[in-house]
Amino acid sequence: MSMTGLNRSRSSVNLALGGEEANGDNLLIIRDPDVVTVFAIEAIGLIDHFNFLNGLERAPAAKDQAAAIADRREAAVQSE
Repeated sequence: MSMTGLNRSRSSVNLALGGEEANGDNLLIIRDPDVVTVFAIEAIGLIDHFNFLNGLERAPAAKDQAAAIADRREAAVQSE
């Protein structure tokens, strides 16, 4: 997202010639600051959502690792 002067743009456009000719990319210029804010909030929400999903995928491994650390601590306490 680019904010320069009064023009705000939101795009996933590939400005290379191949992207313009073959990929059907497009560019959207948004001039209303309120609409730009809504797009920015939505983008942050999507990033948070995918970070959450990524954390869920890693959670079982983290639980196993935490259990192993707890077991080592317990073994160290019992050996003293």
